[in-house]
Amino acid sequence: MAPTSLYAALAALVVLPCSLAEPKVFGLKFAKVRKEVAQSDLQRRANTISEPLYNGIGLYIANISIGTPPQNMSVQLDTGSSDLWVPTTQSNICSEPSCDAWGSFDPQASKSFDVLNNFGDFEIHYGDGSQYQGSYFSDNLVLGEAKLKGVTMAAAESAQNLVGSGSALANNGLMGIGFDSFEARVNQGDRPYLGVVSQLKKQGFIKTLSYSLWLDDEDAQTGSILFGGVDTSKYIAPLIALPMVAFDYGETTQVNEVAVEMTSVELKSDAGTISLTDKNLVVPALLDSGTTSAYFPSDISQKILDAFGAVEDPLSPNPLVACNLSTSKATFVFGFGGSSGPKISVPIAQLVREYDGVTVFKDGTAACELQIQTSEEDQVILGDTFLRSAYVVYHLEAKTIALANSNINPSGSPDIQEITSTDIPSIKGDVLSSIPVSIAVPTITAAATTEIPGPLDGGDESSSMFDGTLTENPGKPSFSAESSVKAGGAGSTATGKAGGSTGAAAATGPNGKEVLAVVGVVSFLSVVGGSVFLML
Repeated sequence: MAPTSLYAALAALVVLPCSLAEPKVFGLKFAKVRKEVAQSDLQRRANTISEPLYNGIGLYIANISIGTPPQNMSVQLDTGSSDLWVPTTQSNICSEPSCDAWGSFDPQASKSFDVLNNFGDFEIHYGDGSQYQGSYFSDNLVLGEAKLKGVTMAAAESAQNLVGSGSALANNGLMGIGFDSFEARVNQGDRPYLGVVSQLKKQGFIKTLSYSLWLDDEDAQTGSILFGGVDTSKYIAPLIALPMVAFDYGETTQVNEVAVEMTSVELKSDAGTISLTDKNLVVPALLDSGTTSAYFPSDISQKILDAFGAVEDPLSPNPLVACNLSTSKATFVFGFGGSSGPKISVPIAQLVREYDGVTVFKDGTAACELQIQTSEEDQVILGDTFLRSAYVVYHLEAKTIALANSNINPSGSPDIQEITSTDIPSIKGDVLSSIPVSIAVPTITAAATTEIPGPLDGGDESSSMFDGTLTENPGKPSFSAESSVKAGGAGSTATGKAGGSTGAAAATGPNGKEVLAVVGVVSFLSVVGGSVFLML
């Protein structure tokens, strides 16, 4: 069933053909959709189960069409998983509310639909606790101008533990673009199938299993993914390549997730540079577009929270800090691959955003969320708060990742270079060597972050009437803010509420909820001797 609101706003796409040579290069923008609903902040990462963490969330959405005739829908783009699945029109996922905002798939309405009975049942679990079940099928898939035939996908026919149930964000589909070996059925002991990236290569749209991700900044309404190539206009040199590593060191040495070795975290401000990690740190970091926040082992996250003067409140999934920190010029610098590896600078403003659940600290200071979480499994997962500051090239075939600082809002023309082999164009030097895994994550002793009693903890019946004022003051950060933000000063924070964002076309979803951001122009290009598929 075609969506009636969101997709209608996203559907005004313009194709610009240009025929310089064969094979083709073409593009499609994906939209950033932001809504303040009870959606899990922790990750749409497959084959993991953890406690749900609720938060407003920004999603990166791509438009696709499935079947004959094509059925339009919008799906979340996810580098941290590998299956493309969509809810079926008859599923409980689309019952309350309907799937009109995102679209759903009706197998009976597609002449090219073919159920894959020999594949068994589809079942996938995500880190937010949600679970989806259904069946595998084969059908035609359209991504921009890429018309793929016989693509294996999954139809989600039922779901449990939907985070944000009753909201329009509880029922969107998802397009995982990770390794085929990380598909849900592989985790259940079955053989992998050719996923979306593999099908793009098999059917001649790209030459290598590779893509580049550019999310732009927090205020931008679109980002881009470039299959089979690199756009040098989207990053600030140098672009440095690293070997992918196993994400779960203790469980397997197989590389089947998009992780690299993180070796340092620093805080830079006018007061100088503070190292927040041991000099011998080596820890796998998953670069996951399906996650919003950044997740660190407890020792590292504690150092970061202390640097912000963060306090913890049971009503908030994230630690809370003074909103005026969003105006600071301080930056976090994440290092990868040792001293010669890439260093990605993330402005403090990317990590601080308003939170509706709490208004002010005890002293009247406006309270905002810090998008830093402690990983229960002592893992590093770098989500969109990090990825917005980075240009990331994922080369699944070569099992390498190249990183550079993002060129935010570039004004020049695209400079697209095809990835035709295991080498990534324009990188500085050779691919760095992996650092021996025997160097363990160090133990860092840090003072405990302040915890604020919840409004129901005191036993006093009157305490349940929470007035939005915390019982504690914000801690003292290691850096200074440039200006003060008073309570209610939403416009002063660099990452304000979704509802306050401007500059994007808006569509009204179910129950009158506003969905911000629409897809922009789709471009169809060609380069000499190469094939690159671009979702701008």
